[in-house]
Amino acid sequence: MEFQNVSAELLPPIARCVSASGCMACDFTPVNLFIWRNIYKNEIALEKGFLFRRSFTSEGSPRYTFPLGAGDPAEALELILDDSRRNCAPLCFSGLTDGQLETVLSHFPEKEFELVPRRDRADYIYSAETLATLSGKKFHAKRNFINRFTQKYGDSARISPITPGDIPEILEYSRHWCQANGCRHGEGLEKEACAISDALANWEMLGLFGAVLRIDGRVCAFNFASHINPTAADVHVEKAEDSIEGSYAVINNALAKMLAPKYRYLNREEDMDLPGLRQAKLSYRPEILLTRTDAREKP
Repeated sequence: MEFQNVSAELLPPIARCVSASGCMACDFTPVNLFIWRNIYKNEIALEKGFLFRRSFTSEGSPRYTFPLGAGDPAEALELILDDSRRNCAPLCFSGLTDGQLETVLSHFPEKEFELVPRRDRADYIYSAETLATLSGKKFHAKRNFINRFTQKYGDSARISPITPGDIPEILEYSRHWCQANGCRHGEGLEKEACAISDALANWEMLGLFGAVLRIDGRVCAFNFASHINPTAADVHVEKAEDSIEGSYAVINNALAKMLAPKYRYLNREEDMDLPGLRQAKLSYRPEILLTRTDAREKP
């Protein structure tokens, strides 16, 4: 296999492989592969109708994600095994879903793997209609947040789909949000800020869509998403001001209303093992918690 860096030219075939696989995992989406390419240094290969992805540990050993494409992945898994042997390394998979893990274990029955559950990388996947309607007793508090926001800000608040003309203001707000939330002191936020800037700079090329909230004409919240497959979209980013009560609930609901007519599911990505973020994501009652596991071949 010939691995190479992710580039704009490779996004269409990447998208075809991801869509054909039916996988809804956020780290496989073409947009995430592109906007995080300079941070995580992933390499990809496109062979036999499958998308392959690998990265290297600090010790120089390759680790792979599950090959995505249509059809039987048996030959693709053998190509991964061959590549790991050429690198004189044990076979190592990262971020396997339950179904992918079962396939790997059944394909390599003679191998013994060390399995490491990665709760911090589990994807929170929601019903788009549920997030759009917030109906029922379980979402009473969410509706109250939105109602109080509406009562307080009324006509001074405006939500609209993001257009290319909004990008400069949103980029400036993203920088402001990062600085206000400790970007200079947190490596993770700084990396995310770089990925957001890359996404905004390539908005139309990446086929992104999102919502922006303004109060008295000033950007106060935004989010954006991209297509995964005909049934699912990935919400990559959502930023709002904690000082404006209900702003997160409002922008979340606005994007869901935009996407619910087209998509059944919205993947709102992982919680990074942050307790507050985990609580917030669970409070929206995910329909699917897409758990992940790392698997490394034992010597």
